Amino acid sequence: MTREATTQPRSTKDYLTLREASELGYGEPKTLKARIKDGTLPATKMGGQKWRVRRADLEALACPDGYGERTGAMTREEAIRTRIERAARELAELAPEISDEQRAAIRATLL
Repeated sequence: MTREATTQPRSTKDYLTLREASELGYGEPKTLKARIKDGTLPATKMGGQKWRVRRADLEALACPDGYGERTGAMTREEAIRTRIERAARELAELAPEISDEQRAAIRATLL
């Protein structure tokens, strides 16, 4: 996909500047520019100056397993929850086995 659209979008309400996207938690502007450059984040220049990105594209990028593509754009909260759940599963897979004694100590601490 090309980085810059050949025509300007009809409405700017669904488009964010890189700073706005960053303020909403989608990454630093520098990182977003890198995603635009490598083609993983579609973007357009509005007014010939600043890159703008669609909120739906940001949300799809935040959920790389494609869930957003199947069901429409995820909300920011859903994308964050999905990323946290994925990270928790990965951490659990990497964690060493613990003994029954260690489990009991953890259980006692948490309860």
